[in-house]
Amino acid sequence: MYTLICGLLMAAQPAPAIATDRLTWLNDYDEARDIVNQDHKPMMVLIGTGDHDWDQLLTNGSIGQAALDILREHFVCLYVDSDTSDGKKLAQMMGVPAGPGLIITNRKGNLQALRYRGKLNDADLQRVLTKYGDPGFVVYTTDTDIRPPIPAPPPRPMYTPTSLHYCPT
Repeated sequence: MYTLICGLLMAAQPAPAIATDRLTWLNDYDEARDIVNQDHKPMMVLIGTGDHDWDQLLTNGSIGQAALDILREHFVCLYVDSDTSDGKKLAQMMGVPAGPGLIITNRKGNLQALRYRGKLNDADLQRVLTKYGDPGFVVYTTDTDIRPPIPAPPPRPMYTPTSLHYCPT
């Protein structure tokens, strides 16, 4: 009897959520801007052609789970199909006339934090999303390079002569 009751209780529990690689993609720029202003999240714009698929932007064609989690939590995702007339106008207005391209805005949707044209790998995408998805990130200029900055070389000791000699000419 106890086993039957436990079995019925376990069967009544909801099934755990299954993680999928699907994101909620918007296709209307005005709607995306409204959500950005409402949720105070940056907009991630993928500019491509035809269906919105990661293989247009990513060199390996698939997005990792970590990047998906960052996108779901911190971004409003917009897909712009540059094959359509409206999509082409919007892509040109954003500075990426042909895909693949990636635009990331600030949390008000009025400034571009990143404008990148070309493909990138999943590790670069994850690094970019982590950087621009950070709530403390402030946009001062539009970045166009996704590579991490090259560290400055270590300072060299200044040469100081051991003795000064007077050499008349």
